[in-house]
Amino acid sequence: MASLMRLLFDTMPLGGARESLELVVASYEYAPLADLKVMLAPLEPTETAKMQAKLPPLTEREENTHISVRPVWSFEGSRSLHSFENIEARPKSESFRNCRVLDSVSFGLDAEQGFEPGSLEVALDEVRTVKLPLTADALVMNVLCRNGIATPVSPTAWPVTAVHEYGALRVFVYEVDEVSGEVILAKDIQDAELEVFRENVQRLREGSPTAPDELVESVLIDDFWTPPSKDDVSAVVVDPADGLAVAIAEGDQATIEQYRQALIKKGEELGMPEPWLYAFSVIASYTPVIAARPHRIVVCEFLSLHKGSDDYTPGRPAQGARLYPVIMLQSTHDLHGMRAALKFTRPALTTIDGEPAAQCHCSEMNAELDTLLVSDANESDSKNFRLPGWMDPSLISPGLGSIFGGPPKLNGLPGAPPLPLWDVIFAYVLANPLKQVAGRRLPVVYRADLEKGRKARTLEHAVTFQNSASWGTYRDITREPRQGAFDNIHVAPSMRMPEITEVFQSVGPTMNRRSLTEADREAWHFDEVAMAPICAHNCFHMHWRWSASVQSSTDDTARGWDGEGSTGAPYKTPGASLIPKNQDLFLRLVDKTTFVYEAEVAQPRAGEWQYICHHGAGYVLETGWEVDAGRLTQDGFAGLGLIPTFIGKEEADSSPNAWDLASVLLGVPSVADALLTPHGQPVTAMKNWSVFYWRNRYTLATDADFIFPVERVGIRDLEQVINETNLK
Repeated sequence: MASLMRLLFDTMPLGGARESLELVVASYEYAPLADLKVMLAPLEPTETAKMQAKLPPLTEREENTHISVRPVWSFEGSRSLHSFENIEARPKSESFRNCRVLDSVSFGLDAEQGFEPGSLEVALDEVRTVKLPLTADALVMNVLCRNGIATPVSPTAWPVTAVHEYGALRVFVYEVDEVSGEVILAKDIQDAELEVFRENVQRLREGSPTAPDELVESVLIDDFWTPPSKDDVSAVVVDPADGLAVAIAEGDQATIEQYRQALIKKGEELGMPEPWLYAFSVIASYTPVIAARPHRIVVCEFLSLHKGSDDYTPGRPAQGARLYPVIMLQSTHDLHGMRAALKFTRPALTTIDGEPAAQCHCSEMNAELDTLLVSDANESDSKNFRLPGWMDPSLISPGLGSIFGGPPKLNGLPGAPPLPLWDVIFAYVLANPLKQVAGRRLPVVYRADLEKGRKARTLEHAVTFQNSASWGTYRDITREPRQGAFDNIHVAPSMRMPEITEVFQSVGPTMNRRSLTEADREAWHFDEVAMAPICAHNCFHMHWRWSASVQSSTDDTARGWDGEGSTGAPYKTPGASLIPKNQDLFLRLVDKTTFVYEAEVAQPRAGEWQYICHHGAGYVLETGWEVDAGRLTQDGFAGLGLIPTFIGKEEADSSPNAWDLASVLLGVPSVADALLTPHGQPVTAMKNWSVFYWRNRYTLATDADFIFPVERVGIRDLEQVINETNLK
């Protein structure tokens, strides 16, 4: 047998404590037990008020510390045993005030009638499915952890560099009767080794006596957990009252056939489309079982909150903090399947220090939050931002042709990052998705690609593609293996543009300009500007896949699960899904700020951890110089007339200027220079985040000399995008 306590050090919270101990000892078992107790606070289910972390106001010294060690998070876990609430972070941009990241994250199941908190589902075989309730009667450990770490050689499933600020872990244990399928909760399991485990949990509590020479190994002594070996597999556990079981055990084919015919008839009476399949599945359920070991299942739910870092987004353009609400399950016996879900709820309005509709530091922000669904561009989807043919660099300035190397296309200014225009980095985007997909179960990761050996495939004419050189054209997009309808979700406020009086842009060989009034704001989408990519303020985002085209060799956490075994291993392959290979993933939007993340797991193997939401999520704390460089680059392209230039009311009244940013960066006269006088200075992306995000999403088109905004990329047929994922 083996120790259940030892098994739990595979979780992120206890694994972080393990790594901290191994900074000073070769193996955590030989660390002083007192050192482990400093990082752990085991709680009873009734001690709900203690399952929280409330940060006091930061000291001046803490405010000035590096983001990787600065205190970030607070949370509560007191409402129930299957949720965490009031999760808040402290971004520097908000003067370290508590910004509400999530009202709650709950663990449970998704069903036709909606999310059901407080239980998971496992399929014992093809016909028997049972629920595992996340209740106090099944709870064996409830612990709050502090100051864990992870490294690239971590023995847990998260071998990446991280500093854990808090980890809240709950552990539930069940036993399954192999004959009846009855689920026995921990409080009713009759095993002295489980009592040894409980006693060791109590020894970890603050104030419990600890001898100076006691080591961590002293609490790893329970003998409760062991997946069976091949020698433990017997034929069938025969229930004498079950005639079919007896017939199978004795090899009585005539009696088995009688049962088969009776089951087919029952299937017909129940109106099943294939009664023979029902009969087959029932008979197949009487397979060899494990008799020498009890069938046990352990479920861990945890919330791990990390210090700030720059590794959530490939390319490291922003500082953010990771949060991991995760379900882990392991069984001592093979299972046919597993199903579990997490429900994420953000506040409807920006909430700071508990105040709804609070004004953040940025006056451009709206209070209301909304959702954005995104599919990242794959290698063949990515489109270079193209210069119109009439602006061939070699014709504008001698030497530019050699700088840009031939055809007139570029993604950014020399030495600057690519322009983050939506048609360059996204395959497609669904903004305000609740209007179109509310309540639908969207398939976003599809494991059947691997089962069927399906490679990358093409969706013909799936999206509309628009830029300054081509209006209203269609383009194909690709699907990489396991890639579903969307790759990530962002829940954040929108922004509003300042008052704009004029817009101009080169469209074709001529310059178009138009005066705008307050009445134009709705048609020009000036009051609902979606923040993407790299939403700078109050943005919660979750990625279950990153495109390989945006990753570098150092972007470990952006690589997906791949490799041997049913689940594979994390952080292996660029462009692969961030969830294990034996999972399907579905997303359901409940309202503008609430969504359900549901995973279905195929064939969980005995002794193998299953991870739901292994990849976690992120919250932006502050953007880096790379984003400012992108904003500056965008302004340079506006100066060249390649993307829109705006004049605002305040700017129109200001003195004329020679806006020669493009001249400075490219050595060519700025197209905008000659157009500004006497209209005033432009509204720049460097000054206004909303301008940056608006121009990422929209460009301009003309119709009979009438100038209007168009989206750079749009979904031509949403049903094609969604339904293609479920190809048989």
